[in-house]
Amino acid sequence: MNCKLCLKESELRNSHIIPNAFIRRIKQNGLATHVSSDLDEPVRESIESFHEKMFCGDCEQFLSREYESYAIRFLKGQEKGVKFIRYKDKVRASGANLRKIYLFVLSVFWRSALSSQSIFSHKVFFPEYLMDEFRYCILNGKANHNSPYVLKISRLVCNHDFGDITGEELVKDLVMLPFHRISDEEASFHWVALGFIFSFSVSGSKLKPIGSSVLRSHGSKVSAHFVELRDVREIMEVLDTIHQR
Repeated sequence: MNCKLCLKESELRNSHIIPNAFIRRIKQNGLATHVSSDLDEPVRESIESFHEKMFCGDCEQFLSREYESYAIRFLKGQEKGVKFIRYKDKVRASGANLRKIYLFVLSVFWRSALSSQSIFSHKVFFPEYLMDEFRYCILNGKANHNSPYVLKISRLVCNHDFGDITGEELVKDLVMLPFHRISDEEASFHWVALGFIFSFSVSGSKLKPIGSSVLRSHGSKVSAHFVELRDVREIMEVLDTIHQR
């Protein structure tokens, strides 16, 4: 079979659609759930796995080495040389490799759309031309600066507690599976990872985005404006479902 990234014929590995470090947190927090854009469809637990045969061994190592390891350290605030400063309405990072973070986030959305599992493919989907562009960008470490799509980054904040868990503790460990919002034949896609929300939309979309800070594919400084956890319906639905178990 052919690798989905390099397209070469090879023995494929059981590839994690979302990196394993995030999956462990999803399982620990009980956030392996379906979240629908339909207000009448209830949140339900997933019975599916988080990996499938997708990449060759070389591409598995490439994704981990080039993007995943760096992005995880950045999101945890553990990357050397990156400084975070908190302001009243945002957190600002300097000294970051935005290209790596951008392509890492793009790869998560791309892998989710590639997956045959409904928990991913029914929640993240792109036209073929964009899937081809994403694959090229990820493989070659380059981003198309003239693309019609926009990636945004926000930082979750929570000013109230959930039982014995403080809002701050909940937010910093929060990881969810990707979800989408649909309206008038337009779609936006969102992923919560270690307290950050990454949002993907097409330029000029009428859909109300989550947050307002653009994640650029170059440079070293980025601001993530705060978004109150209670204002994100999809997160609150999942937390309410967990609380009722």
